Amino acid sequence: MLAESYEKRYRLIILPLAISILALVFSGFMKIPTLYGEEQYSFITKWGDIGSEDGQFVQPFGVAVDSSGNNVYVADSRNNRIQKFDSNGTFITKWGNTGSEDGQFDSPLGLAVDSSGNNVYVADTSNNRIQVFSSATPSTSSSSTNTNSRLN
Repeated sequence: MLAESYEKRYRLIILPLAISILALVFSGFMKIPTLYGEEQYSFITKWGDIGSEDGQFVQPFGVAVDSSGNNVYVADSRNNRIQKFDSNGTFITKWGNTGSEDGQFDSPLGLAVDSSGNNVYVADTSNNRIQVFSSATPSTSSSSTNTNSRLN
């Protein structure tokens, strides 16, 4: 009985205190330091809107930046294409459409750029394959698991 009394008092004090601390943290008045110190990020910019025109997206999923930091690639998963932008978000080019042929996609979700910045690897999820595109070679087709297409 005595233990129950302390437990009820403990809950009455701790619960409101915990809620107050969480409210302060989420409102930004209280910062929780990380293991390596407090990290703060500031919003820089954004680009894109919903749609299928150049620079628009329907469920953008994967993002990759080349080693120079000048080119940003986005897997536009529901438009079944890859879009390329400069680092300011200006549209450069796009490639791909719906299908299972070389250079076509069915829900591209992930991508990566190699250290040379010449090859873009795309996880063509619903086609169960990885396609590779190169900016260093002219447009050609090869096997269904390896596509070499020119990137502008």
